[in-house]
Amino acid sequence: MEFKYGLWSGVSSLFDEDERQLGEGNVSPMIFNHDIPTDVHSCKFSGSRDGKLINMSSLRSTMKYFYEASAITVAIRDYHMEQINKPINENPNIWDLYVIARASLALIAYRYRSENRPITDRMPNDLGSQYKMVTGIYVICREMVSAAHPAIKNNDSISAQELYDYADKHNLFESDTGMVCAGSARKIVEFLELAIQGRNHPEGAKLKLEKQGDHLDVLGRYAPDIKGWYSYAMLTIELDSFILMEVLERKLEANPSGKERIQSVIDIIRAQHSYWLELLERSDEPNTADFKQGALERQNAILTHLKKPPVKAISNKVFNARLHDKNQTEIAQ
Repeated sequence: MEFKYGLWSGVSSLFDEDERQLGEGNVSPMIFNHDIPTDVHSCKFSGSRDGKLINMSSLRSTMKYFYEASAITVAIRDYHMEQINKPINENPNIWDLYVIARASLALIAYRYRSENRPITDRMPNDLGSQYKMVTGIYVICREMVSAAHPAIKNNDSISAQELYDYADKHNLFESDTGMVCAGSARKIVEFLELAIQGRNHPEGAKLKLEKQGDHLDVLGRYAPDIKGWYSYAMLTIELDSFILMEVLERKLEANPSGKERIQSVIDIIRAQHSYWLELLERSDEPNTADFKQGALERQNAILTHLKKPPVKAISNKVFNARLHDKNQTEIAQ
């Protein structure tokens, strides 16, 4: 259920065809984490990763499908740019880059939820690799929100190198397990450039997206109902944002001494939330209803979209678990 897990935790425990979990050792919740044999080396890249452990097994699996995974990201990028009525040869601003990353997570969730696939079904390797690459954008944008960074506050355009440098400076390449991203700086920046520039990138020809509508062919492999996937993505993004605002409002009440910083983060998320609602063509603001009622209505809107029966209530246990979820509370620190 979307309220219980959210996009990030809802797909990290799934496996690809190489029998590796998408979230590797960072699967959340940890009860779903599997101890998978891993070839571990010491990182030799400069910066925050130097000398720390890297997962070579995951890197080898991911890099086999670098351009296939990049093509999926660019296809999502192009479709989103069309939905906001911007030419696909323009670069997305950072909020739209955030949507592209989160819509990528939703593509996996939608594949399972809309088609009633059992979780034992293995994720195609190219889509699994795309998850491992695009989550970096999600994490960077999420941390920028937490820091009330001016770029995300103002919805600026941002370069791949700026994203990489921010991640390196703030140790975002390091996971909860102490391992660091195994990809080279060159390939990480190349992927970020492809996500921003799309087929205009010098390596764009390797994506095999020659014609205007090719991105629809790519998306159709994973979401036969492309409009259905995109609507699902925006519904789940809006729900996550709705929950996060509640977490922060509660944090603000409990910690008045941190009021200025927390309020600045709330202001960013509220502005983003208005944008998500605009993309959904919805006008109801999150403070127009009791939080529990608002969450239930949103969950049921998603279930209706998936042609599944609505739920009558969300238990207090589930509410409390989600409001204290690590991925939510980290932003409120």
